Amino acid sequence: MSRPLFSPLGRVARARLIFIGLTVAGLAAFALAPSFKRHLGITDHGRWFMDSFAVLAASDALRAGINPEITNPLDPFGVVHAYTDWWYVLGDLGLTRHDNFLVGGGWVLGFLVILWLTLRPRTEAEAIWYAVLSLSPPVLLGFNRANSDLLIFAILGLGALALRSTARWRWPLALAAIAVATGLKFYPVVAAYTFVLLRPGRRLLVALAASIVVLGAVLLDIAPTMHRAMFFMPTVVHQFGGPMIFRDFGWNGSGPVWVGVLILGIGGSLCVRQRWTTGLADGSDARDERILFTLGAIVMTGCFVLTINYSYRAIFGLWLAPWLWREATASQHGTRRTAARVAGWLLFAVMWLEGICCLLLNALVAPAPIEILDRVYTMWRIGLQPFAWALFVMLSGWLLDLALRTRHVFSPAVAVAGQPEECEQ
Repeated sequence: MSRPLFSPLGRVARARLIFIGLTVAGLAAFALAPSFKRHLGITDHGRWFMDSFAVLAASDALRAGINPEITNPLDPFGVVHAYTDWWYVLGDLGLTRHDNFLVGGGWVLGFLVILWLTLRPRTEAEAIWYAVLSLSPPVLLGFNRANSDLLIFAILGLGALALRSTARWRWPLALAAIAVATGLKFYPVVAAYTFVLLRPGRRLLVALAASIVVLGAVLLDIAPTMHRAMFFMPTVVHQFGGPMIFRDFGWNGSGPVWVGVLILGIGGSLCVRQRWTTGLADGSDARDERILFTLGAIVMTGCFVLTINYSYRAIFGLWLAPWLWREATASQHGTRRTAARVAGWLLFAVMWLEGICCLLLNALVAPAPIEILDRVYTMWRIGLQPFAWALFVMLSGWLLDLALRTRHVFSPAVAVAGQPEECEQ
């Protein structure tokens, strides 16, 4: 009897090599094609790793007796320090803005390594889909600027890898990763929600209690500097955030945030009530994928509803892909399978449609008066918002369903049949 061309193990290895190869080739092509970068709407002012340079310049300014929170003459664009004081450890380590290629390159490399370790395709088609998402404009923007969110992605990814182990002592490593990420940029504090996946229930309670203590101490430490991140960001290409749609119609301030929370709360509750967003709480399989999905969903949703930022913040959406792929291709439940497919297409829309708009404008309309380009882009951005809101309503539904079903781990008598109280984490 003839042997199959690829054994199961060989196919998995092949898929992972395809994913790694496509991402490396895509990033190399992006780096070597400045015209494509411009057509994609990514402007770098002739510089690479602008964001890592700004952090190093702030550290240099502090050591020179300059307050980088007010002004920073050492940065060519005058970027003031918008992060916490934890970043000044770079200067304590002897790193300066002259080491920018090393630091920025290290962030990019760390992001890629964690990306390849967490996204592990099993088939060629899955590898291609991961590569399409990993080469989307938000990722390329972060790569071009060496944005600090790449480092946050890598740190939180280490926490996700720690949670994959069933050893009971691994979850403190995940908490340590969340704490470090929170100290650098406060929004990762929401990642502690991922601990609702811990089993048995007593371990879940201990992890949540420890998170309150540890992360509360971190937030108290960085509280005096959190105001630095609270600034108005003008509307530009490649932005991310729910309040944008309200700003387009002239509504600013904190009101849009509360309305956004209300929309996601009501929409997520409807999804749960109609049982459109189920499966994330099913502890019988796909533990690794559920950990990644929960981590990516909570961080991405929190950032979407609360702030407006550049679209590189959407890189955490890459962690949605494994579980959505599994549900869309392998789930035995029709509703779960359909929901995953819809969410997968919505994720593609959020990651790619704004870049596609830039490509079309630059290829078909430009050169044209800036007023026309701005008008067309604004209409496209407003038209894209329903896709983004639909995705985050679904993510809110999955997260809410997970929270509600977590109650069963404390009530074995009402636990769902077929979902034992195994020591999952």
